Amino acid sequence: MAENNADSQSDIDFEALRANDESAWTRFFEEFDPLITSVVRWSKWHFDHSTQDDMAQDIRAELLRCAVNFRADSSLRYFIKRICINRCIDRIRRQVRERAHVVSITYDGRDGETHDRDTPTPTRFDPVRLVVAQESATAVRRLLAKLDTTCSDAIKMFYMKGMSYKDMAAHLNISTNTVGSRLAKCLEKLRKSATHDTFLGEEMCAHADS
Repeated sequence: MAENNADSQSDIDFEALRANDESAWTRFFEEFDPLITSVVRWSKWHFDHSTQDDMAQDIRAELLRCAVNFRADSSLRYFIKRICINRCIDRIRRQVRERAHVVSITYDGRDGETHDRDTPTPTRFDPVRLVVAQESATAVRRLLAKLDTTCSDAIKMFYMKGMSYKDMAAHLNISTNTVGSRLAKCLEKLRKSATHDTFLGEEMCAHADS
């Protein structure tokens, strides 16, 4: 929470931004262009240099429209990062719709020669879901680090290490019933933290509405 508060105390003058002050917007982009550039260059997007430049420009245009609506009680950097990620995901979705992804398969023909054949990738492969899953995992790890050791250890033992209630009881020197109640309480703590997280909160709302 301290990180969010510190981040929200940036020198950005939002009143000047709302008034369309050119120098204020110049300072804004001088501060956050490195963040925009770093996100559009993530290797997971597989964007070429031209697409990266286009994406950065699209994101700047989006920020011109919505940055003035930023809530000062949250993290400005994370707000901007979410916009960057969403715009990149939108670009991937368009790419998937516009063209079929193919993979090259090498096989030996009856003529004794080696041939290449392009085959469409399975439609169930969704690069957008992969990116969202990776971002969700990062957000969960961040929240786990903020929980007390008792809760973070219990959740990691059960969900990440695959330990049974019996194994956890022996390791922690408690009863299996206590393991169950502890996990339930710790998961509730994690859920409450997630609802206030910039990334996971939006994801939880999206799933609740769907």
